[in-house]
Amino acid sequence: MRYFYEDFPQLFIIAAGSLLETLLSDKISFPVGRVEFLPVRPCNFVDFLSAMKENQSIELLKEPIVPDFAHERLMSLFNIYTLIGGMPEAISNYSKNKDIIEVNKILSNLLTTYIDDSEKYASSSNTAQYLRHILKTGFAFSGQRIKFERFGESNYKSREMGEAFRTLEKAFLLELVYPTACYKSPAIADLKKSPRLQWLDTGLTNYFAGVQNEVFFTKNIDEIWKGKVAELITGQELIAYDNDILNKRIFWVRQSKNSNAEIDYILNIDGLLIPIEVKHTAGSHLRSLLIFLDNAPHNLGVRIWSKKFEINELTTENNKKIKLINIPFYQIMNIKKIVRKYL
Repeated sequence: MRYFYEDFPQLFIIAAGSLLETLLSDKISFPVGRVEFLPVRPCNFVDFLSAMKENQSIELLKEPIVPDFAHERLMSLFNIYTLIGGMPEAISNYSKNKDIIEVNKILSNLLTTYIDDSEKYASSSNTAQYLRHILKTGFAFSGQRIKFERFGESNYKSREMGEAFRTLEKAFLLELVYPTACYKSPAIADLKKSPRLQWLDTGLTNYFAGVQNEVFFTKNIDEIWKGKVAELITGQELIAYDNDILNKRIFWVRQSKNSNAEIDYILNIDGLLIPIEVKHTAGSHLRSLLIFLDNAPHNLGVRIWSKKFEINELTTENNKKIKLINIPFYQIMNIKKIVRKYL
């Protein structure tokens, strides 16, 4: 490949596939500085709108703030996107047939293929067994903090299960989201703490966790499965719009003898750690966010919800004035633009 670059530079070589990361971990050599890494992400909401030929909606989303008249329509479309998920084949099929039963067949076949393919990712027959166990039981633990030891009511040890989870993470099927206790950048993830399990497709998660009906009939996805679906689709959108292969999602925790606090996501924007909570109502519990902002070197927080865009002025226990930006789910794509506008 090195000599292709030097002697025949007009030829572009693309290597792709879920096994590529696993191959690179085997210490193969490749020309340093002459390879560009591009992560393959789930389809995002704009991709879904494009497949549905919702061109007017796409135009509206190009602006950081969407007009109020478009809110109900965009939330309705976002709920369908949350139900279908980000798998290209699932979206393509739904755009043509509008039939969730047909989509379910695709999702079932995908997971069956992943399970059958587990031997390709495994370094041994035992590892393949751990991978199959995660793929069969893991969706029930979506959005939860997990322990590798005895995961999914098994007798498997922490070391083996940890290796299996990291293998599936390299294959871009899931992401292990670790906590941080930092208030300032850089946010250092604490790898000794239990991670939160983020599957990279809500369509697969909804189907195999058995919550499709709830998603289909709701107007507020943040009320389903104790808010887990809303947290997962928020994480999926944050991943889908992030083209930096080294970036990983993190969340914030403060654990003390008197009280614990946790924030769903922390996003680094221009060197500042911005807290992101995924809540529904205006009176939602924001104690953790207020605690974080009381100690942060800025005064801005974000709430993702199903309502219209809104700005709130709040006060912390130490009388620090903060600005809370309430962003509808369909505007997650513009979260950095919106935050920069109000910083």
